[in-house]
Formats: sequence, structure tokens, C-alpha cells
Amino acid sequence: MMKNNDNPQGYSLMFVIVNQGKGSKILQAISEMGICGAAAFYGRGTVPNHILKFLELADVRKEVVMVAMSSSDEQKIVNALIDKFSLNRPNKGIIFTLPLSAVYGRGHHYQGPAFCPREGTPWQAVMTIVDKGNTDKILDYVDDHGFPRGTVIDAHGSADKSNKFFNLMFESEKDLLLMITPREQASPLADLLTDHLNLNQPNSGILALFNLHQAAGITLPSQEERSFTPGPIKGCGGYSAIFIIIENDKDEAVIQSAERAGSTGGTIIHARSICSYYGKNFLSHGVEEEREIIFIIAEDEKTQAISQRVSDDLGLGPEGTGKGIILVAPLCSVIGLAPEIIDK
Repeated sequence: MMKNNDNPQGYSLMFVIVNQGKGSKILQAISEMGICGAAAFYGRGTVPNHILKFLELADVRKEVVMVAMSSSDEQKIVNALIDKFSLNRPNKGIIFTLPLSAVYGRGHHYQGPAFCPREGTPWQAVMTIVDKGNTDKILDYVDDHGFPRGTVIDAHGSADKSNKFFNLMFESEKDLLLMITPREQASPLADLLTDHLNLNQPNSGILALFNLHQAAGITLPSQEERSFTPGPIKGCGGYSAIFIIIENDKDEAVIQSAERAGSTGGTIIHARSICSYYGKNFLSHGVEEEREIIFIIAEDEKTQAISQRVSDDLGLGPEGTGKGIILVAPLCSVIGLAPEIIDK
């Protein structure tokens, strides 16, 4: 159990998705606001245009910027970035935030309620991990059913660090598909992907849903084009997403440490950051230059043990010398886990 909460108002995690080349400007703007430790990584957006596909111009290179901040500063920072980069205008980018239930790192210790309200949240994020090579067909299928195509993030599994991912073999090359939708579309989209990808079968992929605080810059199909019926979100609750931002040669140590506390593997994303100094700003102590982001989904009852074990083993606590931060976000639903995990 964490001994203290350094910020009783809580923390939020912000993502900004922009065209390639704008990521460094977003990082610099965030740093100038006094929020250090933002990490950026590459992705791609896809344009639903058959002529562009024929000319091999359908992919739009993207950069995703990720940063944690005090929830009390969230609205001010979001508004400043929207104004500076016109993120509320079409094709300028997407910005969204989600709540954090825990933060582990040198100088920052927060443990809040792992609460994920199902009602009253206007936006949700649907994150799906699939084998690389199948993503374009999945995006076409989603687009044909009137849903936004989303952003694809290059990732790799922990097969070379460990042999398991949620008790499955996790092939080395993966795509992480991120789609932001209004709340009423989340359940139909999850159902569509679950059926199309056979996510209830072993080794088919994993889908997770996050509640968002807010979102801006999202272009949605017209009401007439949407083919969905609002309904309750299906899947298993009681899970959290753990984001571990660490030096890029420490990913194997993170995976093995997490497994000793009950994790069954993770997804690794290569990232970068411009922060290289130690100070009092949030995250300024740990993220600089080349970084790895390890993404783990764990049962709530194991989340604290995994996070604390990684923090202790890699020296991320108050007395440690490690460079990194651990962020925990509650999940609304998880689909595609091994049956022995879900049913026990």
C-alpha cells in the first residue's frame, strides 16, 4: 500500500495524435508549460480512399505524444494545446485524456480509486492488439460499418523477453489499433471487432475499453452512416492498464519483474522524450531521450503488486536511482483474455 498521496486531486494521462513532424513541437509546448516527461512515439493514420490506396498514399504518418499531469492542470493544458495547434479544427490532430488510478515513481506516489464510471462519460477509447499484417483489413471492415478508422501504433510483444502474454504466446510483431468513439458507439464497435476477430477464441487478440475525461479533434461519420445500436458494454471488468515508461534497455527487466508479481507479459512501444533533467515538475525525473513504454493489462487485485514490484526492482521509488515512471489507468472492459484468467 502506498504510504502517501502526493496529489489528492489525482492525475490524468493525456494523448495528442498529430501528423509526423509535429510531435517535437507538442513536446516543446508541453515542456514550456512546466510539464516535463512527455513521451512521443510513431503511429499511422489511414485514409478511406480507394484511389489513394491504389497509389499507396493512404497511410498518413502520425506521432502520438503521451504525458501525465495533475488533474487540476488538465483543462488548462488541454485548452492551451487546442488553441496553439488548432486541434479543434478538422485534420489538425486529436487530443484526449483519461483518469489515472495510481502513479509510482521517484517523488510521486499516488493511489486513488480505480473507478471507471459506465454512465455519463461521453467518449471512450477502444484499444485492440492484433497481429501485424491484418490491420488494414480490420480498418476496412470497421470503416465499411460506419466507425472511425483510428490510429495504428507499431509495437512488439514480449516473446523475446518472456514466452507468455495473458497465458498466450505473443508473437513479436504487433499492431495496436486505437479508436476514439462516442460512448454509444463503444459497445457496438467492441462487438463488431470481437465477432470479426474471434476475440473470444484463444490467440486471436485483445481488446480493452477506456473511459475518457474529454476528447477533441475527432471527425466522425454522419449519423446516417453509423450502423450501431446503443447497448451495454460487454466483456470482463476488474482490470487496469499499466504504462511503464523506462530507459530503452530496461524493457526485459520490466517484463521479468512484472511476471514475478503475477503479470503474464506485455506490449512494448519504442518512444522518445526531450526531458533530460531532474526537477520538481511531474515526471521530470525519469523520461529522457530514447525510452520504452511497456503496456500491461492486469487484474485489479494484481495491479498494485506488479507496479510496486517493478518500482522496487528498477529503483523507481523515493530512495531509488532508476529513471522511469509507472502509470495505472482503470479499464471499463477487457475482451480476449485467456479463459482460465477470466473464469477464475
